[in-house]
Amino acid sequence: MKTGVIALSFFALASFTHFTNQAAAAEPIQCVANFQVRSSDTTPAPGSLATRKDTPCRLSVELGNKGKLAHQANGFLVRERPKNGTVKIENASSFIFTPRKGFVGEDLLVIRMKFTDRRGAAVRFAIRVDE
Repeated sequence: MKTGVIALSFFALASFTHFTNQAAAAEPIQCVANFQVRSSDTTPAPGSLATRKDTPCRLSVELGNKGKLAHQANGFLVRERPKNGTVKIENASSFIFTPRKGFVGEDLLVIRMKFTDRRGAAVRFAIRVDE
């Protein structure tokens, strides 16, 4: 009788481990973002970022209007980390925000962006994580 219980417990643990490994390997979605960039490192420009619960999102930055020279991001520096998630700099023009597991609500992130044709700018992202 005890053997059946042990086997059942092991099966449940193996299934849970498989499920968490699949969730961790999920590809980030594109972040819903809105932000301005000013040529100032002292006062961060306002911005917003949104994703869903337990869903990492990627923000790729290329600024400019059609027909004009775009300002290509050339690196990021995290000035203020979010309290309810993590930020991973992916490459010179994108980063991934991952909310803390189960978190729903608002957070804050400050990123300094460098550009190939200008000094750089900081953006204060108000992050919203929806259900």
